Amino acid sequence: MALNVPDVGLKQVIMLLQAGFPQLFVRLFQNDYTPAAGSVLANFTEATFSGYVAGTIQPGAAGWPGAPLLGAANHRYQITAGNVAYNGTGAGITNTIYGYYVCDQANNLWWAERLPGAPFTMGAAGSNLTITPTLTDRSEF
Repeated sequence: MALNVPDVGLKQVIMLLQAGFPQLFVRLFQNDYTPAAGSVLANFTEATFSGYVAGTIQPGAAGWPGAPLLGAANHRYQITAGNVAYNGTGAGITNTIYGYYVCDQANNLWWAERLPGAPFTMGAAGSNLTITPTLTDRSEF
């Protein structure tokens, strides 16, 4: 029998996560890959375009503002981090970007997403991409 967490318990779980997150790094990947349940850090080739710097999500509530939101119809809670922006400088190196992955200071992979609408070309002057990392937790109820 599967463990089921009611919505009120699910909210408590995601609030604990929200309060306890360490600093996380949001890195863009340039290889044509679709993240899956078995993904590992080695599956991602980090971006190298001109102007690229990995983004950060600050620890705790500073990086995850706002209350968790409930999607009552599908028993999901989600929290959203602040926007992470990337800008190309036009200094010579361009990449085709497919998505992002999130890891901590010890390079533990937390999650990854192939971006809707990918691929995106980054590196030219004026090229930009903004990501809003969102974490969803759900119950089997």
